[in-house]
Amino acid sequence: MRHAQVVKGQPCFLTGTEDLYLLRADFGDPPGEITTLCTGESALSSLVLEDNKAAVITMKGNLLHLDLAAGTVLDRMSLPGIDRLHYQIDGTYLMSGTDGALFRYHPDGQPEPLGITLASPHAAVVPLSATEFLLSGTADALLRYDLATGTAEPLGVLTPAIKGRAFRSPITGGLAPADGTVVCGTDDGMLFTLSSDASSVISYGRLFSTGRLRGFIPAGGRTLAIYGGPRDAGHVVSFSRETGLVDLGRPRMLKDYAQLAEMETEIGSIHEIACLLYHANELYVASNELFGCVIRYTEPVIS
Repeated sequence: MRHAQVVKGQPCFLTGTEDLYLLRADFGDPPGEITTLCTGESALSSLVLEDNKAAVITMKGNLLHLDLAAGTVLDRMSLPGIDRLHYQIDGTYLMSGTDGALFRYHPDGQPEPLGITLASPHAAVVPLSATEFLLSGTADALLRYDLATGTAEPLGVLTPAIKGRAFRSPITGGLAPADGTVVCGTDDGMLFTLSSDASSVISYGRLFSTGRLRGFIPAGGRTLAIYGGPRDAGHVVSFSRETGLVDLGRPRMLKDYAQLAEMETEIGSIHEIACLLYHANELYVASNELFGCVIRYTEPVIS
């Protein structure tokens, strides 16, 4: 799985290793509809857009605009060397290349280099406003980049980190809730908040000794995120300022119910998590493994 999005009230996912497929998941019997969007290329990175649309960078270096409600590819643009989409505001994308260099791009033009590079292969940016975003600098430095002026301002606070010879402090995910406090996770698995005036940080520690925090989403007044990458057993974690950082556990199908007793549930033991989706008090956890499993939790109790 590469992407999760609600389309007309229905959870939808993009999947495929050689071709790109749209899965409309109704969790019924038989399973939901699977639509082939394109052949010969699959998704590297994706974004949720308005009006049931999505954007995808494919392994062939193409930017696809998708209409997920219709199950069609709207247009295709060749962007060689681009492999990640970070966010889109007012039709303009922030994206990065295979070397981590950041670009601003509007479909009417060409990618414009910003003169700044991501701190690590897994580093992420956190949009703060229509013109500003947060990212990591050298070591544990924090930077605020202003698209209007094309400048990066070092903040007076540092990223919380486990110091050592190989400490990994780049931001690997985060979001900015409506109250202005920014929630971030790092390559070392540390979670911290940055105050709305960017003058102070609060560290909430980490749950395990390895594995980064990524894939942050809002969930009913809380923030959910993914712990771990290909070498870690993936966990879903929850954060709020009232409860701190809480481990919700590994996504697994346990044979606790009669209807599961005779089912093959090994495919439901997800090791690497691809993405999360929270909708209508249901949590969807998608696998990044070859079998493309999605587990749905109805009315989850999120601490």
